[in-house]
Amino acid sequence: MPDVEKLADEKSDVATFFAFDTTGNMRMAMKQKVMGIPAYLFYKDGEKVASLDKDILEEKGMAAVTDKLEELTV
Repeated sequence: MPDVEKLADEKSDVATFFAFDTTGNMRMAMKQKVMGIPAYLFYKDGEKVASLDKDILEEKGMAAVTDKLEELTV
């Protein structure tokens, strides 16, 4: 997760990153519709506004996360 930690530092002025243990919190993961790992969920004002799943992340890597952050913070 070094890439995530680096991105969290770089984007700390526009986003807050949290890690979530889906194994220990399966009900919450299901409620948030996390069906695979890794997954990124994006919230704005307490509402989920976007998500990235394993397939997109495998295809585009961390660029998918940075692209989505740019899209949501414009």
